[in-house]
Amino acid sequence: LYLSDASAAVASSSVRCTKAYVATAGGAALLTDGASAVFTDSMLAECAAQRGGGVRLASTATAPRGPGRLDTYAITSAPTLRLEGTNVSNCTATIAGGGVDGVGTAGLRVEIVLANSTLSDVASVDGHGGGVAVADGVLSLLGSLVERGVAGHGAAIHASSASTVHLNGSALTS
Repeated sequence: LYLSDASAAVASSSVRCTKAYVATAGGAALLTDGASAVFTDSMLAECAAQRGGGVRLASTATAPRGPGRLDTYAITSAPTLRLEGTNVSNCTATIAGGGVDGVGTAGLRVEIVLANSTLSDVASVDGHGGGVAVADGVLSLLGSLVERGVAGHGAAIHASSASTVHLNGSALTS
């Protein structure tokens, strides 16, 4: 699933990838340029990427107008992701965010919300953020669980570049 300046609602669905293929960004989903996605009561499993084994959010200041065009337009909002009652399991990243990786900018901070969701057996073995990696963004875990995460830095969560992390009724376990 690739969203650029678009939105998607995924409900009661299952996305199972094959780790034989490693995506550059976002094993199951890639959100850029103001995109938003809500996954409800769903599952993302066995996905792999360099960044964002399960999902990758990437914020940029400008985007191309379309294939073959050289002109760009300004991006006015950052990508957002909400996982509600969703399980992300057995996903890996080589660089960052075994489950989810979000990179914003100073002016366009990505937003990641996990509500009553679970990230399990997620890894960025030589990288950072086994469960979630976020830079220039806001991460909120509400009644959620990140378990059995593995990473070079931040087995459950790795936050950097003026990011904010909110935990409410959530657990991080190894």
